[in-house]
Amino acid sequence: EYDMPDIVCLEEVESIEALRLFNERYLKNYYKYQLVIDSFDPRRIDVGVLSNFKMQSIITHMFEPVSNENQDYIFSRDCLEISFEITKNKNLTIFLNHLKSKFVSPFIPKEKVQLEIDRANSLRLLQSRRVKKIVSGRFKADKFDKENFVVLGDFNDTPTSSFLLPLIVNSGMQNAVSRLDPKERWTHWWD
Repeated sequence: EYDMPDIVCLEEVESIEALRLFNERYLKNYYKYQLVIDSFDPRRIDVGVLSNFKMQSIITHMFEPVSNENQDYIFSRDCLEISFEITKNKNLTIFLNHLKSKFVSPFIPKEKVQLEIDRANSLRLLQSRRVKKIVSGRFKADKFDKENFVVLGDFNDTPTSSFLLPLIVNSGMQNAVSRLDPKERWTHWWD
């Protein structure tokens, strides 16, 4: 038997019904609270949360436009901001992300592949910058080092990628995974 975490953040969740069914069938209703907010991903793969802590506030950032001139949104799958009261005087805020994928459809003409790669990288960089602004806006300088928060999710890139640098360099945040022994680090690589 495994120790179960109190909060689980997930990507590519198809619906709240799927998440509740997963909790019921495979986790024996271990989690009291479940959350999925439908986003703009055409494949309907959203971010989700299972928790035994009640969610105090939920803020979606999926409606933030790329610019004021158009209706394209920065986050197709959200930067979901969720605050939990862990104990009476201790809160935790999670910024759950699923950044733009590197996937390029095999059906795109070869002459457009690099354009699609560049577009995806640019959007991931824009998303990284916006996540940094959201976090620093939520926790102003005097609160930044005193509050408990984590930025997590599927960043769809390597930790050293230039498109994720806003989250790493001069952000005040640390890559917690880098503290683990290399044998304890794990990720899934998809072809």
